[in-house]
Amino acid sequence: RGLVTVRLTDGMIGHVTIEGGAHLPVERIVRGLRLHSGAPLNGRELQEELDWLQRNSFYAATLAASPGATAEVADIAFTLSNERPVSFLLAYDNQGVAPLGGSRYRAAVQWGHAFGLDQQLALQAMTAQDPEAYRAVAGEWLVPLPWRHEIKLTAAWAATQATDHSQSQSVD
Repeated sequence: RGLVTVRLTDGMIGHVTIEGGAHLPVERIVRGLRLHSGAPLNGRELQEELDWLQRNSFYAATLAASPGATAEVADIAFTLSNERPVSFLLAYDNQGVAPLGGSRYRAAVQWGHAFGLDQQLALQAMTAQDPEAYRAVAGEWLVPLPWRHEIKLTAAWAATQATDHSQSQSVD
């Protein structure tokens, strides 16, 4: 006769590291992590950390767990990869309404790591073929806060001057 002993223990987090992220404030990101060595290993909390790391569309994160110092410990490694944190867009469409002219031209820029602080800025300008008929500007500034809330400031401005072709007069 043999004796089989089964021992169940809660897993614990060992070392937590972040690698990669050439254009990212890794030290700021590390300070924002809620995982710490010695905490219980919880799949939902690991997923929440991964989701938080991927909140900025300019970078992606992966998570890997490896055996730690003892059987119940897992070391957690996040790997960040990122694109250049600036994107530009030039676009044309013909979906405008007749009184303002059918053509629309857009230019936009998005800065995904503004001021080196993990903030995001976006600016878009749009015009009709005749800028007097339609022109607009919109912007957004997203500031992540240390306790994982965000401040988002959004502003937009537009000016139109439509022409009523049936009566050949300007409508403001």
